[in-house]
Amino acid sequence: MSGNEVRVGEARIRMEVLGVVEQLDRITEGAASQFVRASSATLSRIKGDAVQRWPVRTGLSRDSFEIDSDIKSEEIEVSLANDARNRWGSYAYKIRWSVRTEDSIRRQIEQEAGKAKDPRGRAAAAKWWAARLMARHGKGAPSAAMAGRQPWRVLVRTPGEAAAKPLAKELQTELDKLAGRS
Repeated sequence: MSGNEVRVGEARIRMEVLGVVEQLDRITEGAASQFVRASSATLSRIKGDAVQRWPVRTGLSRDSFEIDSDIKSEEIEVSLANDARNRWGSYAYKIRWSVRTEDSIRRQIEQEAGKAKDPRGRAAAAKWWAARLMARHGKGAPSAAMAGRQPWRVLVRTPGEAAAKPLAKELQTELDKLAGRS
């Protein structure tokens, strides 16, 4: 959990999220921590799946996923972000799988290498075509359904949106218990 700084003119107050959550827990019988724990667990599952299936060229964007908690004026926010940056700024959300699949790339390499007359020529042709196709398409999309799509949307946004309602229902049930309405 990170800290949060509020500035008004020359005055500055720094809040540590963990400390604020502890204070809120005293007032709300643990509701703040319950929210952070439940939200973090849900986002951890999404993050784990995304990291495992993320397309990798250098590994920077795959390794840049972070779950963070923050206190806003009227809310506690738990978020999953990816702050991978290059000289043009953040880019994880811009990544796309190739329009070619891994299988189609492999088949083309085999087809082109098969045109060579001897084993040494086939090996050289396979190496040349693999380098050429990998430079353009990476390893390719894992399936035709993923070809050309954005991993950020497929692996993070869509599962996050799907998890929101069940998580809200779970948290509402916990709040109802605290309020004595269960």
